[in-house]
Amino acid sequence: MNKGGLFIRKPFLYQFMFVNYGETIWSIENRYVGWSNIPLTKNGVNFAYDISCKLKQYNLYPNNIFTSGLQRSIDTSLIIKQKLKNIDLPIHSDWTLNDRHYGTFVGAKKEDIETFDNERIIKELKIYENTPPIMIELNVVEYPIYENNYFRQIELVGESYKNVYDRIIPYYSANILPIIMQNKLPLIIGSNDLLKVFIKHVRCLSDEDFNKLDLVDNQIYLITLDNDLKYIRTDQIDI
Repeated sequence: MNKGGLFIRKPFLYQFMFVNYGETIWSIENRYVGWSNIPLTKNGVNFAYDISCKLKQYNLYPNNIFTSGLQRSIDTSLIIKQKLKNIDLPIHSDWTLNDRHYGTFVGAKKEDIETFDNERIIKELKIYENTPPIMIELNVVEYPIYENNYFRQIELVGESYKNVYDRIIPYYSANILPIIMQNKLPLIIGSNDLLKVFIKHVRCLSDEDFNKLDLVDNQIYLITLDNDLKYIRTDQIDI
């Protein structure tokens, strides 16, 4: 991955962008969010404005925005659209781009979970095929959840990264990739968990290499593919 330097649109290559939504109440409290519909804080709203400024600074104007069904991502996309002053910018919202669901961890503070068995918990959460362990003894805060039939199947067990991959990559292939192949520049808004899965897919990472993947927050990720859709590079822009 590359940081710094010039970020120039490549007319004969395929590119797309990914960015995180900003701060929420639970990120301040260091809680697992999952599919809870936690809103942005004022800082989170300002972060969306900062994203827009960076996009304009580097002349990276998205043709489409893709976001989850979670309000924090939708609000981020609406702010970016407003700031870019593009009333015709399409925003596509779909639950398949929702954050990773952490099962019984949702609403619990991360430090509380880690006091049970720090090394095992951290290891299990990062491994590609592992779902979070069920821990009903946790002290959690409840908040309205985004629910659908899929969620009700995974409510307690949560999702592994493989589960996330299995729901977002078909959506990417059917809805985002065709836009990329038109030499347009879509922007995907979501969590780092989603970004890790996208990177696994475009870079064809093994599960072992995926487990070692460590990403940085507060970045715009510009991913470039060649004409055969093979990965070339990832550029990172500080927000």
